[in-house]
Amino acid sequence: VTTQWTIIAKSGTPQLNNHTITGTTEINKGDILQTNGFSEATLEMPNVGTIEVLESTTIERLDGSYSAKLISGKIIINTDGAKEFLHIETSQADITEFNLGTNYILQTDESGNSTIELIDGWLQLISGETEIIFPGEYNLKILKGAGAGLPYHTSSTSEFINLLDEYIFGKKS
Repeated sequence: VTTQWTIIAKSGTPQLNNHTITGTTEINKGDILQTNGFSEATLEMPNVGTIEVLESTTIERLDGSYSAKLISGKIIINTDGAKEFLHIETSQADITEFNLGTNYILQTDESGNSTIELIDGWLQLISGETEIIFPGEYNLKILKGAGAGLPYHTSSTSEFINLLDEYIFGKKS
């Protein structure tokens, strides 16, 4: 059973499969939504919540339920009141809510490096052989070729984050 997702064009000229969309339209399995530097869109998923697709972002719907791949760019996930779990893939990790009602920001660059800012709730992340479960108010970096780092509190200083990155990834970030 395919679950209907809706795209709402918020600004500019978002594209679905290389065709400009305006207003509201459906996104189906295998469809790719792209925004440029001047456009944004919202994905609405019944029983799950919303994904705000910010400027210069490419995201693909993967299957008939609640799964998508962030190819590059930045999205804001809000699943307050969700009845189903959302699954997001990047080139380096699989991210799934550990409990319903999770809100976070996920950003992936062209190189495949990602950052997660977990606002509230809990996330489960699998990167290669590593599985990490972490709570709200923590951030996490995933570097291409190096995998996931350790979660750090949102109030951490840049000095602490740099030391943690140097320890985990073996280089200064």
